[in-house]
Amino acid sequence: MESPRLKPNSAALASLAIAQMRAEGRAVDDELLAHISPAHSENVNFFGTINVEVDTELAKLDPAGYRPLRARRPQRA
Repeated sequence: MESPRLKPNSAALASLAIAQMRAEGRAVDDELLAHISPAHSENVNFFGTINVEVDTELAKLDPAGYRPLRARRPQRA
């Protein structure tokens, strides 16, 4: 059996989020998606170190090796 791996791939996570939104019946315009890029790097720490509890993080993964997507935020009134 293959062991779970962390998959920090912004494009793959965006794809999962879009699929979930569409499954919930939300409209996601392909024309808008053409303007997003996986090259976004705000969440990437290029020059520092990050302490990670590997066992804790691995325990959060689903069978495909991804962490669960965040719950949808409530809409403002």
